[in-house]
Amino acid sequence: MGSSIATLEKNHPNKNQLNAFIAAKVAEAEGVSVELETTSKYISTYNIKEAIIGKALPDFFPYADKFVNHLEATGKIGTHRRAKAVIAKLRKFVGGKPILFDQITVSFLKDYENHLKAILKNRQNTVHANFRLMRTIMNNAVTEDLLPVQFNAFNKYKLKAEQTQRAYLTEAELTKLETLQLKEGSVMNHHRNIYVFAAYAGGLRISDILQLRWKNFDGEKINIMIHKTQTPLSIKLPERALQIISAYKIGTCSGNDFIFPLLKVSPDEENPKAIFNAISTETRGSI
Repeated sequence: MGSSIATLEKNHPNKNQLNAFIAAKVAEAEGVSVELETTSKYISTYNIKEAIIGKALPDFFPYADKFVNHLEATGKIGTHRRAKAVIAKLRKFVGGKPILFDQITVSFLKDYENHLKAILKNRQNTVHANFRLMRTIMNNAVTEDLLPVQFNAFNKYKLKAEQTQRAYLTEAELTKLETLQLKEGSVMNHHRNIYVFAAYAGGLRISDILQLRWKNFDGEKINIMIHKTQTPLSIKLPERALQIISAYKIGTCSGNDFIFPLLKVSPDEENPKAIFNAISTETRGSI
């Protein structure tokens, strides 16, 4: 850098203060330039400018869209659809305009929470789920050095969720359901069997039960990969659950065939979206 510094004209208001400010900024720029040039040989005027005036933070939405699309690409179809809806809701709140990462402040989050509750009538746990996704995206941006940690509003904004109470069937109620007379082979009968099987098999999710194949059953245990968490699980089945499965063992079954014949999809189907759609279709009519 040269030693010549542009100064304001004599009759300019606050000439001395402004000239002193300009001189200080030039000295700061020269200091940054010297430090960068002495610590790295791969330096450019862009690097120097960025170090002096700072790097502009990116728009939240393109990064969020990339995050959401990755969920679909990795087969997390249900999570992808929920995340897509969350981002669409936020985009509508800001009128479809861009919003930089550092514009998502604690004040912004409070305003958005109030909007979700007062205008959209979302319950507390829905708000919590929306903000949990936003927090994950912000944390990822910090990890990828797109967002300085001090600009992550979720470091100060605490998420709140409500405790929910789950109702459980009594042993008498479960027995009554088991002995209910239903038409053999009917959808209602299949649904009842799946529900009772879940109760005896440790409360497996309906999505995992619908995808159970004969190759997952060794005669005593169910060995599967949990769909939601992608973690292996082995369950030794009690007698009642074994009785339910044995009722479906008719003729010769290939290892890939579903144990409970409800999904309207080929057992050889591997497309996660097709499987998810088949599960969604089937569970809409569950009892």
